[in-house]
Amino acid sequence: MARSKNIPVSGPMLKEKAIAVATQMGLEQEFKASNGWLEKFKTRYKIKGMTASGQSGEVREETVGSWKERFPQILAGYSPKYILNVGETGKFYRALPNKSLSEAAKKCSGGKQSKERTTCAFFVNAAGVKEKSIVIGKSKSPRCFRGIRDLSGLPCTYFNKKKAYMDSDILDQVLKKTQP
Repeated sequence: MARSKNIPVSGPMLKEKAIAVATQMGLEQEFKASNGWLEKFKTRYKIKGMTASGQSGEVREETVGSWKERFPQILAGYSPKYILNVGETGKFYRALPNKSLSEAAKKCSGGKQSKERTTCAFFVNAAGVKEKSIVIGKSKSPRCFRGIRDLSGLPCTYFNKKKAYMDSDILDQVLKKTQP
């Protein structure tokens, strides 16, 4: 039923539903939804774990070689404290899992995913000094900051954007703070 609506199903979800059905049938004393039961159930009904969606990409070896040659020339003349490495990650905190249990013979497709996200970016300079990280959210004043008068005391800098993505305006603000 859940898979027909493109809702991902996991092993723990399946075990929980089995316990609920056993309780409805008055079998909660005899039935245990163990890992062994789950494996046998999956084998009996030809169910296996599948990825509902995904993509992959790769970088060509020529591109890597080219950048290894050009990179020292680009950085020449800059102090290590002004050379930043940025790690950025986004979390779709209301998205459903992309893996699901499904019958082996059936196609496993996902439904529409929630696009609500938060983006975090972490900075360290070439001298090894960590800069203040940033968090980008959708809300101008998130509930978690309620009651905090001075946001400069936080371990991160908060920005808000309509879609919570990093953009050049935010990056410019961060870079201006790290330079003299």
